[in-house]
Amino acid sequence: SRYPFGRYAQQAQIEMAYAAWKDEDPEAAIQACDRFLRSYPNHPASDYVLYLKALATLNEDEGFFARLTKQDISDRDARDAFDVFKLLVEKYPDSRYAPEARRRMHELVLARANHELKVAKFYYERHGYVAAIQRAQRVVTDYQQTPYSDDALKVLADSYAKLGMKDREADVRRVIQMNKDRKLD
Repeated sequence: SRYPFGRYAQQAQIEMAYAAWKDEDPEAAIQACDRFLRSYPNHPASDYVLYLKALATLNEDEGFFARLTKQDISDRDARDAFDVFKLLVEKYPDSRYAPEARRRMHELVLARANHELKVAKFYYERHGYVAAIQRAQRVVTDYQQTPYSDDALKVLADSYAKLGMKDREADVRRVIQMNKDRKLD
């Protein structure tokens, strides 16, 4: 309270955020990180605080029920964590935390694509072919660089076949074959 802008006060705020994250209190960790970043936007440890905020945001949805049901990352909405990791990479590209942030962003994209594919398969199995098509199209358009896009194309083709849309089914099967041929080359 006597030296609120002293270097020990700054370090104490960082350590309070870390302690809250380690104590599995992500809301308090995020608030402490936000408070620090507002107070010291140009601090040398801002990249670390952003990284810590992203980790806390990623763990925010992990409550008692998530641990009880062993919910995986693909079943949670981690867009906020992705956005914080992205901000870290854009603002501090040479940071020592940037490679890990990029890796986690890639992991989150894969998890999101996997989730969308699971939902598409869920709808397909329950004869909700239109909904399955919408989810599979989302995987193909939004996550085309992931390994899940091939499976999404198969769900698309099968759904079109069940709906009797032979032209669209043939188009999708042609794309699947072209992808297979390209992989063989």
